[in-house]
Formats: sequence, structure tokens, C-alpha cells
Amino acid sequence: MTEASALETLLKYSPKCAYVPKPKGDAKSDPISLDAATREKAYAALLVDLQADGAEKMKAISRSKTLPNIKAALIKYEEMAPVEKVVTKSDDDAQKQIDDLVNQASTLMDDAAKKAADQIAMLTENANISIMSGIIGVGGAPRKRGLVGSEPKDVKAAMATCNQLQAAAKDFAASSKKHATEFNAIATAADATAKDGYKLLQQFHAVDR
Repeated sequence: MTEASALETLLKYSPKCAYVPKPKGDAKSDPISLDAATREKAYAALLVDLQADGAEKMKAISRSKTLPNIKAALIKYEEMAPVEKVVTKSDDDAQKQIDDLVNQASTLMDDAAKKAADQIAMLTENANISIMSGIIGVGGAPRKRGLVGSEPKDVKAAMATCNQLQAAAKDFAASSKKHATEFNAIATAADATAKDGYKLLQQFHAVDR
């Protein structure tokens, strides 16, 4: 399976059945045939280029740790892993980077999901506080405070964050099969929080506010 994946990557970067290494400086690179006799050399050259690309993407993350930057690097290292395994007989370096990138992405998503869930929980608790309606002793009765001021918009903002997180988590799950369960769990939690927010809006007739 690893060798098949490595060959698929090699073919992807060798549209004319020959891999052309990225040039160093002004020097031109000669194509390396994918024939059996020179394929090992082509794999080695591809690995060098993929490692350089991966390093650049990691630099982008150090400048701006965003989900798009992390995903771009994750795709590159998952593409690199089988090639590294074929060339060096081990994909430990690529897998270490993959695990780190997955951890960074899941941490960003978990933090955002927890913040949204806490926001919905706080708004729900405040909206359900009992207050007195009218004058006590003259027909006054307790009622729920409801959503006031900008709170309906705050609920919708938290829901929008959850919808974005759900889409991002599913996207990561699709591109990272090994960690799909982890990202799908984040998507499920975000979906549940968004539904809680909608129920809150419905409860206090604030869907259109």
C-alpha cells in the first residue's frame, strides 16, 4: 500500500513519466525517468523537494497559525510519508510532523468549539433566569428573562462559528484519513452546540431578531 501511494505521488509530479527536480539556483535540472532502473533516484529527488516544500509550509504556520496553513502543510506531509518510507525505509520524520499538525489543528478547533459552547451555555442560563413581571401582589408573576439586547446576535455568532468549525473538521477528516475519527468528533460537537443555539432562539422567539 505504501509503495502504491508513493508511486501515485511520483506520477502526480511526473506528468511526462520523468521527474524533474526543482532547480538549485540558476542550474537546470535534468529529468529523471521513472523506468525501473532510475526510479529509485527519482523517488530520492522527489523526497528532497517535498521536504523543502513542507519546511516552507511550516514557516507559513509559524508566521500565522491558521487552519488553512495547517491543512496545506498536513496534505504535504501526508503526501511525503509514503515517499519517505520507500526512500529511507521509515516515514518517522513525516509522521512526526503529521501528528504535530493534527494536534495543532485539533487544538485550534477544540478551543474555538469550547468557547462557542460556553457562550451558548451562558446565554441559555441567563435567558432562563426567573424575573418578576408586573407588580408583586398586584398580578405580578415570575417569567423567564429571555434574550435581550444583542444576545440573539451573540447566539447566532456562536452558531456561525460552530458551522464553520463543522465544515473545517469534516474537511480535515476527508484529507487526513488516519485522524478522521478525531476530526469527525469535533464536527459532531460543533453541530450539537449549533443546534442548542437554534433551540435557544426558538424558545424565546428570537430566530428573526
